[in-house]
This record gives sequence, structure tokens and C-alpha cells, in this order.
Amino acid sequence: MKQRGKFRNIYIKVSGDLLMTTAFVDWVRDLMKYGDCVVIGVGGGSQISKALEKRGLRYYFNKFGRVIPSFGGRLIAEFILKRNQKRVEDLFAKNGARPRFFVPVFDI
Repeated sequence: MKQRGKFRNIYIKVSGDLLMTTAFVDWVRDLMKYGDCVVIGVGGGSQISKALEKRGLRYYFNKFGRVIPSFGGRLIAEFILKRNQKRVEDLFAKNGARPRFFVPVFDI
């Protein structure tokens, strides 16, 4: 039976660099005991920066986060984030945990 804590919803934004680590998976599994819904925002910042720089595509940061002016650059970033989401979903499924995941991409 699931233990009840004081939290109903738990949101986690995780770096793509930590996403696939055993420590992160174990930590989330522990948190799931205390919340009704665990939602994970999937990251990939350093992977995105590396891919954009490799292709000579520019980006910058403002108060809302990374801005990628080119359409091609935004597609690369979205691909990396969705790939990370799929990988971590598979990892959690293998470990018997099913939090919710989302890719934090906004078109403004």
C-alpha cells in the first residue's frame, strides 16, 4: 500500500545529465511513496548546446531560458528532449515505476 505524505503532486525538473542515473531513479521511486502524482520535466541542456554548437547554430538565454532563433535548431532541441523522455520512460518502466513525463518546449 502506498504511504501517504503531505504532498499530493510532486514536480521535478531534471537535467539531462542526471536523467539516466541510478541515483535519480531510486530517488524518484522513493518520492512516489509520498505523492499522488509525480511529474518529471525532462532536460537536455548540455546535449542541446553541444548539438547546436556542432552545427554552428546560435542560441542565447533570457529570463525564461534558452532561446533558439532558427527553426532547425529548435527541431534539434525538441528531438533531443523527446529522445531523453523516451529513454527515461523505458528505464522507469523496467524499474517498476511510472511517473509522468513531459518535454518542456514552448513556442511563444
